[in-house]
Amino acid sequence: MKKLIILGLTIALTSACNPDFLDIKRDRKQVIPESLDDFNLLLGDVSLFSGSSAASMRSAAAEEFTLSESAWDLITTFGEKNAYRWQDERFMDTECPDWNYGYKRILSAHIILEGLSKIERTGANANVYDQVKGKALFHRANAYFQLASEFAAPIGDEEHNAYGLPLRKSADPQEVSIRSSVSETYNSILEDLLAAQQLLGVESTDFYQPSKSTAYALSARVYLAMGRYNDALEAAKTVLDGAGKLLNYQNFSASSRYSFPSRGVGNSEILFYDQGYSTESVAPTKGRINADLITSYAENDLRKNLFFKLESDGLYSYKGSYVGSSSVFTGLALDEMYLIYAECLIRAGQVQLGLDKLNELLVTRFAKNTYQEYKGLEKNAALDLVLLERRKQLLIRGLRWIDLRRFNFIENRNIQLHRALAGEMYTLMAKDLKFTFLAPNNVIVNSKVIQFPR
Repeated sequence: MKKLIILGLTIALTSACNPDFLDIKRDRKQVIPESLDDFNLLLGDVSLFSGSSAASMRSAAAEEFTLSESAWDLITTFGEKNAYRWQDERFMDTECPDWNYGYKRILSAHIILEGLSKIERTGANANVYDQVKGKALFHRANAYFQLASEFAAPIGDEEHNAYGLPLRKSADPQEVSIRSSVSETYNSILEDLLAAQQLLGVESTDFYQPSKSTAYALSARVYLAMGRYNDALEAAKTVLDGAGKLLNYQNFSASSRYSFPSRGVGNSEILFYDQGYSTESVAPTKGRINADLITSYAENDLRKNLFFKLESDGLYSYKGSYVGSSSVFTGLALDEMYLIYAECLIRAGQVQLGLDKLNELLVTRFAKNTYQEYKGLEKNAALDLVLLERRKQLLIRGLRWIDLRRFNFIENRNIQLHRALAGEMYTLMAKDLKFTFLAPNNVIVNSKVIQFPR
């Protein structure tokens, strides 16, 4: 098997102006991908495309869990540690993994797309060609969306629309990076997803490989983050019309160390598998779930014991990840599509239809014959309910931070965050500039990327 070496992969965007890495020594086993088989091999790199999503900082910042002073001291990841307190993360003498891992995926996608442009699409190779292109576009869109959720200004913050992402145009290491606007950033993401929807097959051989359904699922997530609720509704409906089966939580044991199977094996809800590269603070030895979340689960709600474990300190740790470990699941799953669909139906005035879809999900989360369906709620009460259930079902997936940005900057819900640590109280105001993380210092120094203001 060929060993594919992607020049500059570990450097990603941070060394965009530094040609030194071009001097990397090659041997006969090291080749640059150039054939469809090579590109498929690269797309099969699970550790890159499904095991290193950029979610550590937004997971730490989203106020779903707390850290004691001693637990916080044990965190070794600089960005995660500062994000927990909503402190500026200058990265003067250290790397920013959330930034680097995202741009590694983008670099690999560009290498594939540029390589495809040199291969003739024929009747014989059309299907493989289209699948390779569709997958590369999906991965690029997914990486840019994750990065935008941390390093681009939120949708709705019109004053800072100029502060989108650096949209890399190629794999050329000499390309000098500049910021695009927020509008341009999200338009680029949606363009990739629309193209991927046309190219990808309806089904995938496994949940590590994107399909048409996963492209629609990611579109639903992006549209929701943008406040484009009608578009999110249609995208989620397309997913729900075509694939997947909800898990019955009655079939899982609360006594297991981790409630769900390792790496999602056999999990029928997973549409596309992805996990964060590392989020130390979520580990059971450190993080403790916020008390308001714990008390929000009803007595017969199986999620309380499947998602959490009561520790010796009287607080709850998190064990319910669809990764089947303490890692953060950042992929796409059917439960999220149900919640997006229900929320958007309610927003569109189809309140009972939205509640029916929510009921369809929740009955699988409760002990047998104990769930009481929601009926007859007025619109605002129904919306509050589905947003609460979204928080309870999708916690510790890197989504809460995205939701908080949406709620505050698009809907003006004025949600403030508060944390106490080592005798100090930290507060993040509803439209604080710190809802956008700073770009790494070495990017600012080695490119034309303008730092986000403080």
